[in-house]
Amino acid sequence: MHRRNRPMNWRGTAAICLAHLIAVTWVVITSPPAMSADWPTWRGDAMRSGVAGEALPQDLHLQWVREFSALEPGWPDEPRMRFDVAYEPIVAADMLFIASPRSDRISAFDAATGEHRWDFYTNGPVRFAPTVWRDRLLFGSDDGHLYCVNSADGSLRWKFFAAPSERMVLGNTRLISTWPVRGAPVVADDTVYFAAGIWPFMGVFIYALDADSGELVWVNDGQGAQYTAQPHGGALAFGSVAPQGYMAVSGQSLIVPNGRATPAVFDRETGAMKFFHHQENQAAGNFAVSATDDLYFNSGRVYLLDTGTPPGVLGDLPVHTSDVVYTAESGKIVAYDTAGAEVEEYEDSRGRKLKRLNARRLWQSEARATRVHALAGDLLLCADGQRIAAFKLSDDGAHASEVWADELPDEPAAMIVASGRLYVSTLGGRLLCYGPGQVEARQYTLEATPPPASGPWGARATEILDATGARDGYCLCLGIESGGLIEALALQSDLHVIGIDSDASAVDNLRRHLDAAGLYGPRVSLIVGDPGSLRLPPYLATLTVSEEPASLVEADAERIFRSVRPYGGAICLGLSAEEHERFAAGVAGAALPGAEFARAGEWTLLQRPGSLPGSGSWTHQYGDAANTVVSPDSLVRAPLGLLWFGGSTNVDILPRHGHGPPEQVVGGRLFIEGPDSIRAQDVYTGRVIWKRELPGFGLVYDNTSHQPGANSLGSNFSCAPDGLYAVWDGRCLRLDPATGETVSEFTLPPDPGEQQPQGWGYVSVYRDLLIAGGSPVIFDGEVPIGRMDNWDATSSARIIALNRHSGEVLWSYDSALAFRHNAICVADERLFCIDRLPDAIVEKMTRRGEAPQVPSRLIALDVRSGRELWSTTENVFGTWLSASTEHGLLLQAGRPSRDMLSGEPGDRMIAYRVADGTVAWDRPHKYQGPPLLHGETIITQGEAFGLLDGEPRLRRNPLTGVEIPWQWQRTYGCNTAIASETLLTFRSGAAGFYDLVGDGGTGNLGGFKSGCTSNLVVADGVLNAPDYTRTCICSYQNQTSLAFVHDPDVELWTWTGLKLGEDRVVGAGLNLGAPGDRMADNGTLWLEYPVVGGPSPELQIETDPEKPTWFRRHASQVAGETPAWVGASGAEGLNRLSVRLAGDEEAPRAYTVTLYFNEPNELAPGQRVFDVTLQDAPVLQDFDIAREAGGSQRCISRSFTGIVVGSHLTLGLSAEPGSAPPVLCGVEVMAE
Repeated sequence: MHRRNRPMNWRGTAAICLAHLIAVTWVVITSPPAMSADWPTWRGDAMRSGVAGEALPQDLHLQWVREFSALEPGWPDEPRMRFDVAYEPIVAADMLFIASPRSDRISAFDAATGEHRWDFYTNGPVRFAPTVWRDRLLFGSDDGHLYCVNSADGSLRWKFFAAPSERMVLGNTRLISTWPVRGAPVVADDTVYFAAGIWPFMGVFIYALDADSGELVWVNDGQGAQYTAQPHGGALAFGSVAPQGYMAVSGQSLIVPNGRATPAVFDRETGAMKFFHHQENQAAGNFAVSATDDLYFNSGRVYLLDTGTPPGVLGDLPVHTSDVVYTAESGKIVAYDTAGAEVEEYEDSRGRKLKRLNARRLWQSEARATRVHALAGDLLLCADGQRIAAFKLSDDGAHASEVWADELPDEPAAMIVASGRLYVSTLGGRLLCYGPGQVEARQYTLEATPPPASGPWGARATEILDATGARDGYCLCLGIESGGLIEALALQSDLHVIGIDSDASAVDNLRRHLDAAGLYGPRVSLIVGDPGSLRLPPYLATLTVSEEPASLVEADAERIFRSVRPYGGAICLGLSAEEHERFAAGVAGAALPGAEFARAGEWTLLQRPGSLPGSGSWTHQYGDAANTVVSPDSLVRAPLGLLWFGGSTNVDILPRHGHGPPEQVVGGRLFIEGPDSIRAQDVYTGRVIWKRELPGFGLVYDNTSHQPGANSLGSNFSCAPDGLYAVWDGRCLRLDPATGETVSEFTLPPDPGEQQPQGWGYVSVYRDLLIAGGSPVIFDGEVPIGRMDNWDATSSARIIALNRHSGEVLWSYDSALAFRHNAICVADERLFCIDRLPDAIVEKMTRRGEAPQVPSRLIALDVRSGRELWSTTENVFGTWLSASTEHGLLLQAGRPSRDMLSGEPGDRMIAYRVADGTVAWDRPHKYQGPPLLHGETIITQGEAFGLLDGEPRLRRNPLTGVEIPWQWQRTYGCNTAIASETLLTFRSGAAGFYDLVGDGGTGNLGGFKSGCTSNLVVADGVLNAPDYTRTCICSYQNQTSLAFVHDPDVELWTWTGLKLGEDRVVGAGLNLGAPGDRMADNGTLWLEYPVVGGPSPELQIETDPEKPTWFRRHASQVAGETPAWVGASGAEGLNRLSVRLAGDEEAPRAYTVTLYFNEPNELAPGQRVFDVTLQDAPVLQDFDIAREAGGSQRCISRSFTGIVVGSHLTLGLSAEPGSAPPVLCGVEVMAE
């Protein structure tokens, strides 16, 4: 948290706490008080009370209607984040204002007549209603800015860039800042509060600005990474607040909504967080908060403002005075007395004694209402379906009766009262004004007619599309002349065209033209910026063009090429021959990997036709036909940054507890199964490419209760670059990966003596072969397939190989018992399988006197002919096989895990040489599965063993240098870990990972929950995270699909279960005030102090004072010569620090000690000067961080060699008289 060092004139809370009885005007908290006729902010005031500043006549008549394009909400399937589902009107000084997330603008209208006054456009969607303060309008945009414009004419007064950089992502289908302003602004005491960033792992920035000048008052940017109890028992993770919604103010409290999660409360004078009860409110949270003096309301709950706990239950989106709350419950208007709300004890259905906040119910109406929108004088404005109504409160406030109503053409979304009128916004995009007096209502209809794509630009667009084959996806136009090419491309294709140019006036004119044509927003968006310097997301563009192609000849070819989509993306420029040669020289000098450069007529083409070098695919449930559970992708590595989020619904995804198959990724497409369907998404943008309806597909996984699902049955589809093979309705469909259309259908030959084709139980692709499990074995048929302890269809009676192109059956191999699907794998031209019955079935058969008469066998077949190569009946215990082609080894093991069949072996592993079946090793290891074959290592769900020898893997303890067993840990998560070359991915509280390269501990991608199915799949150069949490009510901040790429600038915090023991510390870093641990590139493990980020090796540390002033900034705010993530936090006022490095009896040893400093405040040279000692010997005198570093927020270090340490390293700091106290950020020790 950072605060400007300038005087503040904070007013007392008296003006804020004014509230009257229900018939008296509710005083608006914004300073100065708004006019009584205004509704200057969402829900009327800074408390978001929904109470109007005036009464409303009962005789209302329609005055005018204005139509707008209906909005497509950013989160279409998330009812808790419907903040942009409709236009939210704001009225002040007889002007009405609305924000348009569709057209990236704020629009102003005459409040009395509905006539249009002005538009102000931004570089991204404006998803929240603005706030009026004095004579100006404040609003945030997804472009990362907070804007202040004059309300009279829309002219800009100031704007504040709230993001740490110009890094951009695709967010909810639009190109926006990585840190959109979605903590909607609220004003109190001439200060505007708002927030940027909705992904804690990328950084969250909560601001207070001077509303008049836009100058910074304070910023809290260190909270996002906080290690926090997530909304599920045992689920702790890095990931705290994620502001998304309308912020509110009550007294000295700033209430910050967190999307789907519960709100957090901050001190609005200092910016410090008071509380965030994330886990305690497991199923509660939404975008809307409101408050009284003592309470706040969110998501159908009421909370004490000073503690936030315990919650009580009360209808959602209430309207309230200081004493009475009006809301709708079960279709009725209900009034509560909140002045006397009390905490009471109660017993829940499980017999547990709990506490809740209870507000006394005053009355309930008999009239229908599903939402109370506003209170104006003694009128409650309500809605029920498409009907709106006014209910008059009785003089004693004991009941309400209907006095006016109207039926709307569609459902109302907002009702506000201002200027003596009622304004109603509907979900269909209408805005209606009601007032006194019957008049002929003005009608403003929506008219938008795109012009035909004709003329020279139309012809050029046709040539570009023909030359590149681009038809859909995203198109970048880097440089704008007239906008003709942009318009023509949008009209002739399904491309979403993004134009970028630094000429703000030209961009503004083109926006207005395209908006009038109905193209702006859904089909075209424009950004004011330098095409050569904006940090565009990689792999975004199917097509890149320019209306000023000559301007790109000398541009940075590597920067432009970075945004070209793999698998066919193209840059197409109309260059002269001379310009072509110059551009070719730049391309050659850049040495672009995977690029193809060509000339086609007058067009210069720079294309990326294939995959990203170093990327890999994930084509089966367990990664590949060999069941390695490891992606060969080495491109994705930590730290990880956001690539895109949103853009698709989880309605078409299987429920999380049914454990459907994970997604599969190949050729730039992600394939994922849903109820009765399968769909393809673009790996690089999240765009849904196609969806294929297949009634009954995935039925066995479509279950909301915990079950093994695909964990035991296997997947019903697998894929190759040129075909997706889906088992459906007794046959296997080969679908075109590009379109989802059926290319061919395959059936299996009938069982002996049968007429109908046998069923499919297993499907796998190996080179040009399709491997099928024929005739799934049904053992009892009494329990639905896929459920707990049901072995039906987990095995097949035979294995059949087909030509995957023609469907020709090449060979068939019958089992004597049954082929377990998890124990079929293919590698090195061999198919391996286990012919064995489940132990539970054998026990049941034995009790019936039907014990199997043949032994279990492990078998190797020639995959081309089905000829048996070798087999063994010795020690065949496994339910799992996986093979390493690289090392020629086959692993027999089990797959014990959560949500799995009982009896899975987890106490033994055997490795065989694939060539002849001889045993390489046999070890009695205890483990959880499935085992991952990662190079020469078998990684299980917590340990690792050598693939070549079966011995436990060891690692060097980075603190002591002593060899210890390699282990990894996580907090709660019901999926199993999978891997790539560089990462383990899993759920650990939130989405989690372990960096196999840095080996530094468990980290998180906080802000969302990964699936119960292992859905964090690394493939095609991207960490893919499709939303596999449908039916989950856990209130994680976001619930959506997203993707990640390597980004070295992103913060990376971890925790580790390493122990120090009695050994001397030979290397360590002490990161003061940090949220977690981190392994540095040089191998130093930096440990947080104090420990706040999960388990961490606890060095014995003493400080004087015991609790100095800790500070923490986001690392993006710190520059300098040393790691920003060390200098971003620290201790102020520290006088002495002692660290125990060895036992008292050990001989002294020399260390190199490096101290890290950063000036956290805006202090000039000379204002903070201090001395430093090590082992009581002076090492720095008159040290001035600001002078040495060249300013504040710049990290520097000073190293000292030959520091002799016995048991303790002691550091002393003493400030010069009159100086600010000393500051220290980090200490690194390395034994010499």
